[in-house]
Amino acid sequence: MASDIVARLKKLESDAGFIERFSCVESSSWIAIKNLLLQTEMIEVKEEYPHKRQLASLRGLMLILRSSIYYFLKIFKFQKKSIFLGASSGLFFNNGQILDSYFPYSEVDPKSVFYMLNCADFDHLTKMKSYFRNHKIVMENFLVGPIKVILGRLWAEAAWFSSNKQLDAAYETMSREFRLSKKALYLAHYKFIAGNWAFRIFFAPLRMNNAYVVSAYTKSDLVSALKRKGVHVTEIQHGFVGRSHPGYNYNLPQGVLPTPDEVFVYNEFWKDELARAGYYQPAQIKITGRLKYDLVEKKAGQLEASIIVFTGQGAFYNEISQFFKESDAELGARNIQLIYKAHPRETSEDLANLAKAIAGLSNVSIYQGEHGTEFLIKNSLAHISIFSSCHFDAIHFLNKTFILDVMKDNFLNPYCLEYPDQYLKISKIDEVIRMI
Repeated sequence: MASDIVARLKKLESDAGFIERFSCVESSSWIAIKNLLLQTEMIEVKEEYPHKRQLASLRGLMLILRSSIYYFLKIFKFQKKSIFLGASSGLFFNNGQILDSYFPYSEVDPKSVFYMLNCADFDHLTKMKSYFRNHKIVMENFLVGPIKVILGRLWAEAAWFSSNKQLDAAYETMSREFRLSKKALYLAHYKFIAGNWAFRIFFAPLRMNNAYVVSAYTKSDLVSALKRKGVHVTEIQHGFVGRSHPGYNYNLPQGVLPTPDEVFVYNEFWKDELARAGYYQPAQIKITGRLKYDLVEKKAGQLEASIIVFTGQGAFYNEISQFFKESDAELGARNIQLIYKAHPRETSEDLANLAKAIAGLSNVSIYQGEHGTEFLIKNSLAHISIFSSCHFDAIHFLNKTFILDVMKDNFLNPYCLEYPDQYLKISKIDEVIRMI
C-alpha cells in the first residue's frame, strides 16, 4: 500500500541524524532524494528536462533563443513583484482563447508576472505559440535544465571517486528499506546542488516578493533558491496532493526542508486532505477553486456516443493495452466506446506505440478530439485509470471512479478502504459495466 511507503519514509525522517546527511547549500536535498525513492518503488517518472535530441532540434534551439531573449528583456524591464512557474501542459483552448489551467488568476494578472513554464511536449506547445509570444514566456527547463543536468553529473562523478561519507552512510540506511543505486543517490544529490546554484544565478537580477510554483515538490532546488532570496513561495495544486502522497508528507518540522510557505487548493476536500497529511497547517492552505471545473459546468452540450473514459498517466502501457484487448468484445456487445485520454506528459511517440498495441480493436480508441478531460469525464458513463488526480474529477462529476488494479502501493489505496462505494478497484470491464 502507498501508506506503507509513507510509513517507511516517515521512519527515515524521524531520525534527525539521517536527514542531516542531506544538508547542503544552506538547504537540504532530501525532497529530491525522496522523489528518487518514489520512482524506484512505484513507477518510472519521466525526466522533466529536455532530451538532448530535443535541445539540438530546430524547435529546441528556437526555444532556447527566445527564452534567452525574453529573460534578458525582463531583467532590464522587470518591475514585477511576482513570478509564476507553471507547465506548458496546463495551456488549453477555451472558445478560441488560450488559458492556463494552473495560473492563479484570482491572485495576479498574467501580464504582471515574470512568466515561466516547464515544457515537456513540443507538439502541444507549438499549438500554443501565440500565448508563448504574447506573455514573453521563459522556458525554464530549456535554460536552467541543461545546466543543472550537466553540472550535477560532473559533480556527482567527481564526488563518486573521492566518496561522500555522509551520502554513503545515508545509502546504507536507505538500502535496507528501498531499492536504490548508490550512483543514482549521488546524482540526485548533486543535481539538487547544481540546480540550487543555477537558480540562484538565474534569479539574482530579479527583485520579487512572491512566487507561484506548480508541483513544487518536484522543484525543491528552485524553491530553495527562492526562499534563500526571501521570496514567499506558494504552490499551486496541479493534481493529487492528498495525505497518501509522499510528496506532501514530511515527518519533520517546517524550516528543515525547502518547501512552500503556502498551498492553493481546489476545494474543501483537498484542504482537508492536505491538512490530514500533517505537515502543512490549515492556515497555510487556501481554497482558490479550479478553473476547469468552472468552465465545464458552464459548457453546454454533450457527447453523442456512450463512452467510458480511461485517463492515462504515461505508465503501465502493457497492462493497459491488455485490459483494452480483453474489454473490446464486451464493449461492442453493449454498444459502448472506451476512449483513452492521454496525460499531458505523454508524447506522440508514447501514443503511437499504444495505438500500435491496440490496433484492430473496434470499440477502443485514443481520443483525438478537442474536448478537455473534465468535459469527457462529466459526459461519460464511467471513468477508469490506474492512479490519477482524474479519479477525484470523476468523484466530483460522477460520484464514482474505477481503478485498474495493476499497481502496487497505489496512492489511492487509502481511499478505496475509506470510501469503498466510490473508489472501486477492477480487473475486467464487466465490473464497470455492471455498475453503470
